[in-house]
Amino acid sequence: EAFPSLQIVRKIKKDGAIYFGPFPKASVLRNVLREIHKIFPLRKCRGKLPTNRSRPCLNFQIGRCLGPCCGLVSKNEYDELIDQVKLFFEGKSKKLKSILKKKMKEASDKWNFEQAARLRDRISYIEQITEKQKMVSTSFIDQDVIAIFHQGDITQIQLLFIRNGKLLGGDYFKFQNIDINEKEMLSSFIKQYYHKERFIPKEIILPLDPLDKALITQWLSEKKGSKVNIIIPKRGERFKLLNLAIQNARINLESSLNEEEKRKKSLEELKIKLKLNSLPKTIEAFDISNISGKMAVGSMVVFEDGSPEKNRYRHYNIKTVDEINDYAMMYEVLKRRYTKAEVIPNLIMVDGGKGQLKMALEVLNELNIKGVDVIALAKAKGKEGIKSKERIFIPHRKNPVILKENSLALKLLTQIRDESHRVAISHYRKRKIKEDLSSVLKKVPGIGEIKSKRLMKSFKSIEDIKNALDDEIKKVQGIRSKDIENIRNFFKTIS
Repeated sequence: EAFPSLQIVRKIKKDGAIYFGPFPKASVLRNVLREIHKIFPLRKCRGKLPTNRSRPCLNFQIGRCLGPCCGLVSKNEYDELIDQVKLFFEGKSKKLKSILKKKMKEASDKWNFEQAARLRDRISYIEQITEKQKMVSTSFIDQDVIAIFHQGDITQIQLLFIRNGKLLGGDYFKFQNIDINEKEMLSSFIKQYYHKERFIPKEIILPLDPLDKALITQWLSEKKGSKVNIIIPKRGERFKLLNLAIQNARINLESSLNEEEKRKKSLEELKIKLKLNSLPKTIEAFDISNISGKMAVGSMVVFEDGSPEKNRYRHYNIKTVDEINDYAMMYEVLKRRYTKAEVIPNLIMVDGGKGQLKMALEVLNELNIKGVDVIALAKAKGKEGIKSKERIFIPHRKNPVILKENSLALKLLTQIRDESHRVAISHYRKRKIKEDLSSVLKKVPGIGEIKSKRLMKSFKSIEDIKNALDDEIKKVQGIRSKDIENIRNFFKTIS
């Protein structure tokens, strides 16, 4: 591309693009990009440039983009920025700062103090970010360190990602009852891990030779397109890196086992304290979110063995209630969830008090679902300055159960309740943004119900449509050049 941008991808393709990474977590990567865009004003929009756009987006106005979509920056100037981004990701911060300081002095000598100030801020941001990275190697090459740690019948394989001598992060994989030796284990792991389209470093440091070392080295080198070395160190800097990976494996595994033990104890405590029929291995929790009964939504979160199962979360738009009636809303959500349900949890938890508990029991009775434990979790209204206590309502008991603040069972219940609340609020906000967007789009001449729905499906917010390129909007089915012109003119009049 003439004016490239930074994009998050999960796979490396042979498409001529330059790839950086890997990053251990998507959240880490998003944070990195957020900081990068503060330092380097690269374009965030997608699609080919230049376009026939008449004015730049909001990012240009706040100094987060140079406006290539409107021809406000030359290719040479943008290429300089891209070169700086490359240096940043390659870990060559000294060289990058040297270039920026030289440019800052040139700008200052020409009395272009605004440009000099921007370059000064860029240098400051780079220094702040690079200070957080730990230098662990003086070889300044890309390395992956793979270590193995055993505890009982559990094996943990730990990876450390070192890029240009700096530790970027790591990842770990836990296995149980593995009946093969370490050489076979390493060989199998390397083949499976690097079989995917992953970044392959110049060096892979291991605790011992894997089976078929020569063949694996040849295969990795062919995938990378240059020589890859597998090294088994016995002393020196690489040996220290291997020990660092083993320490990380031990700490991560022990931490993981401690958390598992806590979750197990919390489930056992729940069963005893709340007199449940069975151990609540599967818990489904429900919450309602609305403002004055408008655009009400419900959420369901699922916890398996005390851990969230996010792929099983559900959200519901309330259809039968259009007034402030939390009980009726909870009734609708539960009825929709358990009518024709194939899998029933051990424990159902609703956010609220006796009223919500009554609704849950009523739904189960109507659907003839038996043997399921049901509870309601509510926060008491404490006096001013006095912390309120969580109250747990259970069937056939007048007064709520109140657990101690340090109770593992209570911590788990509040974690689940807070998660269901977060999911409900998040879905409510998304629905409200869609409703707001729909009402605005319907005011645009030529944009009716069908076109507004299609636009809403492609763009999440008004700002996304404002900042979109004409080519991106044109991809929406049924949208013509005249529609784009009307949209642009409409937003000009209201901005």
